[in-house]
Amino acid sequence: MLFFVYSLSFSARAHNHPIPSFYTKITGKESISSGLSRSFSEIIRGNFKRAKEYNIYGLRVFLFFAVQFFLRFLFSYLYAYECVARNFIVISDSVISIILFIVCFWPFAVSLILTTCN
Repeated sequence: MLFFVYSLSFSARAHNHPIPSFYTKITGKESISSGLSRSFSEIIRGNFKRAKEYNIYGLRVFLFFAVQFFLRFLFSYLYAYECVARNFIVISDSVISIILFIVCFWPFAVSLILTTCN
């Protein structure tokens, strides 16, 4: 929830994100995650084209967090009210989360590894 509040509270255009890129400050280079906060802010506002300009992986990473947010509610409800066997809920949650992580972060991770190796 705080992730969405943060993204909504700070504007990419106003350049008022309070968390600076320490990697950029230390090395003077842009990191692969540079622009993610601004990208998330634009996604929250529906500006998908501008979000992609800030960081090409922003939408994928944002979708991971958005889907996880809703899955937490769903699985918590199912677990609390025992609508389905609890073992099934835990296993399903784990498998879905792992697959979602791989799908959303794979290009980001590959790009990070390639950048680090160069």
